[in-house]
Amino acid sequence: MADIKEKIIFSKQQLQLIATKKNCSSFSYKDWGDDSLLDLRCYIRNYYRNLQKGECAFCKKDLSIVAVGNAHVEHIVPKSIYPQFIFEPKNLCVICADCNQIKRDQEINKNTTNTLKKEFIKYPRSSKSFLIVHPHFDVWHNHLEKFNGFFISKDDHKERKGSFTIYACGLNRKFSKFGYEKEIYSDNDLMEAARKLIESDDIITRFNALTNLKNIINN
Repeated sequence: MADIKEKIIFSKQQLQLIATKKNCSSFSYKDWGDDSLLDLRCYIRNYYRNLQKGECAFCKKDLSIVAVGNAHVEHIVPKSIYPQFIFEPKNLCVICADCNQIKRDQEINKNTTNTLKKEFIKYPRSSKSFLIVHPHFDVWHNHLEKFNGFFISKDDHKERKGSFTIYACGLNRKFSKFGYEKEIYSDNDLMEAARKLIESDDIITRFNALTNLKNIINN
């Protein structure tokens, strides 16, 4: 079972618009931001933002729930390389502003990372065709783990999807910019957090103690 279980379904009117765009000889991937596609982009954004429960498909950080600024429609197979897949439902998801900016910069600099293992005429229907962790075909946590803000791949000798996704989306961008600082906890911190969790009747205190305990254990 994949992270995204139901692809978007377009209305008859939306399909007509898509057909018009695809049949226009002058239409290219650069026209994705045209005003004529504004309503369609909004529909796609809202659909996948809700289906993804407000999480970025690649880094799993929070998306904006109402605003557009931190919820961007993503083409998993790059639209600049495969413009024929620009409206393919399973090629669409929503990602955060940082992941989007990193992938957009690659596109602008003509250094876009191809996420397909080989060239396809029709959109692939299985996970094995993709280099990236694909939310319509893969389970994120089968390939990646986040530990103290640092992304770690779960690659084996056959698959490198986790590593590829970290690279393609710059998931460890915070580490690259600021470095990694591990918090140091003592045994007394552990005992105090456990005591508050067990002894307190206040729900907020218990929640804070549980959060602190998780931080200590995972550190």
